[in-house]
Amino acid sequence: MINKKTDINKLIKKWNFLLFTAVVLTLLVYAFCSTPFMQETQLKLLDNFFRLDPTPAKADTNIVLIAIDDYSLDFFNENGISWPWPRSFYGFAMDYFTNAGVRSVIFDMQFYEPDIDREETYAWETDAAFAEALKRNSNTFLGSQLLIDTTFVHNKIAISSCDVSGEYPYSHIFKGIRAPIDTLLKANKAIGVINA
Repeated sequence: MINKKTDINKLIKKWNFLLFTAVVLTLLVYAFCSTPFMQETQLKLLDNFFRLDPTPAKADTNIVLIAIDDYSLDFFNENGISWPWPRSFYGFAMDYFTNAGVRSVIFDMQFYEPDIDREETYAWETDAAFAEALKRNSNTFLGSQLLIDTTFVHNKIAISSCDVSGEYPYSHIFKGIRAPIDTLLKANKAIGVINA
């Protein structure tokens, strides 16, 4: 009888130790995985996974990406048009997309400053040409950037904002936004958030 009782006590102590160890290890792993370093590492690994193992069969053929790459920059630079390109270029592209029947256009770039004056055009002219093209295609989304510091938030954006509840592990408290210039914002249907 005594042996059974001591065996049960030893077993209980062993299970208590194992349970305590499991709880401590779980808390340590959770704390380690919650660090910014591990979160960033996890996101980078996921990004590399998608780069190394793309699945073209799952890609939607209705989506077309048009990139401004080094070749494009070099081509226009050799023809006397340096970066940044006039906003009227984007207006021409928008008209082309509209005539081709695209359903929506998303710009993964920011237009938070007016265009620059050039010898042949003024900034307000190229901004206005782009704005008119945006009006002709009602499904265009311009990029904006959320900011941690406080900045002016345009009324058009403020009235359509919403409160977000709940927790997300990668969230930041954003107090401002770097939105497109007024000329483009008023002509545009919506904005999206990009990583800058």
